[in-house]
Amino acid sequence: MASPTSPVDLPFAARFRDGVYQWRVPLVLYSAPAVMRACQAFLDRWFVRLDDDPADAARALVSVRPRGGDLSDAALLHVLDEWFGELLNVELRDDLQATVGRLREIIVGRALHAARPDPWTAQDAGGEDWLEDPLGIAVPWEQKYGKGKKGGEWTYMSGAAGDHPPSDAEQ
Repeated sequence: MASPTSPVDLPFAARFRDGVYQWRVPLVLYSAPAVMRACQAFLDRWFVRLDDDPADAARALVSVRPRGGDLSDAALLHVLDEWFGELLNVELRDDLQATVGRLREIIVGRALHAARPDPWTAQDAGGEDWLEDPLGIAVPWEQKYGKGKKGGEWTYMSGAAGDHPPSDAEQ
């Protein structure tokens, strides 16, 4: 195989120029959002640029420069195979979403609706009233603790024995 600096006839019409690998993607076969998501999947390994092909409006021009140096011809072919494999995966996910997306929404909606408590009885499976707050979790901080006049320390407002914020010595 020829070196990447010489013009070669690689699959997907890939070429190497000025340290950048480029290939054209036909937008009649792949959607533009799918091409963008395929590029996004490889941003951790490549610097990616996506442009319109100036020679053909029905194609996108993908330009990549590896973050870790140059690639050999074999590595470039592997990159292309991996990138187009990701592009096919993205297209398949989009097709599945278009096909079963509404059904998925209905199933998830019914599951969420069935899991919520009955608003008329306001009771959960344990028989406790979900509006009650036996642990005092929903009590606002200002109601539970207040600024005391004794030396600027915080005091507990309920007056229950043993319920107070920790002092500096206790921390």
